[in-house]
Parts: sequence; C-alpha cells; structure tokens
Amino acid sequence: YLKMALQGEAIKALSRDGPQTVQELVRVLKRDYGDNQPVWYYRFALDECTRADGESLQALARRVRGLMIRAYPDSEKDSMFETTAVGHFITALDDPKLAMRIREKEKKSASLDGALELARKFETLELVQQLEQSNRAKEQEKKKTSISREPGATVKEQKSENDEILNRIEEFPQIQTELMKRNCQPNV
Repeated sequence: YLKMALQGEAIKALSRDGPQTVQELVRVLKRDYGDNQPVWYYRFALDECTRADGESLQALARRVRGLMIRAYPDSEKDSMFETTAVGHFITALDDPKLAMRIREKEKKSASLDGALELARKFETLELVQQLEQSNRAKEQEKKKTSISREPGATVKEQKSENDEILNRIEEFPQIQTELMKRNCQPNV
C-alpha cells in the first residue's frame, strides 16, 4: 500500500537498500521531505500570526492548528495544546471586540473548533447588523429625498420651484417701483 501512495522522488525512499520498517520509512521521508525548521521557529510564527485580509476564519484556524502541530509536535492530544491553540487563534483574529465575545463564552471555546464556531457565529451576526444599519440608512435617505410640499415631488423639483419663487421675490422691488411710477403719473 505504501508503494502506491508514494509518487515521484518519494518512491525512491523504498529502494532496495532503503528503510526496512515503517518507522524507518517515516524517518527517511521526514528527513528528505519534511520541514527542517526548529520548533522555536513555529512558536515565534504563532506569536506573530494574524488574520490576513480576506482570510476566512476556517483558513485561519487551519493555519493556527498547523503551526501548533509543528511548534508542539508531541502535545497534540494534550489539553494544554487546545488551550494554547485557542489563545493563538483569538489573538490572530486581531479584532478585540470579537476576541472578547469569544472569551466571554469560555466553556464553549475550550477547543479550537469551539472557538472557530463562536467566531463564525459572532462575525455573521456582526455582518447582519451592519447590513441592517446600512439598509436603515438608505431608507432614511430615501425618505429625506422624497419630502416635499406636494406628494411625489422630488428634491430637485422642490429646489427648482424654490429657486423660481426666490427669483420672483428678487424681482418684486423692480415691479413695485414700476407700479409706483405708473400710479404717480398724472392722468392726462
């Protein structure tokens, strides 16, 4: 089965003088194709890990889990592994408000999967709230633009009507002067 699972260069590890046991094969494959970084490198990467622009919560959780496995290779089944992973995940969110909401639900976020579930829920609720606010603002703007003296008149029509009235008011002194001249002239 192992021979069929390996491809390309990796199949050479099964050569005649290659490893005789599965453990030896794993050691050879790790040596030739594994990661050569020391654990401190991954621990530093965890400390510096932040959510990239456009990165999904699921992708961030996978990235944190992958770094955790490399940073603490023998601790994956340990309860401290999950607690540490949750802490790094929450910090990597780089969103204090979301982090606080997840920490408030501490029991549910005792695992990375639980923290991910909460983060998805809270992020979705935040997006829904933003959409509702945006829709309310649009509705209020619509109402503002449709207010006028006459039903159905738009703001542009109202402004045009107001401009016309102002022009007539400005012409009033000239008309008044003209009328006074006519009325003051003696009848011949």
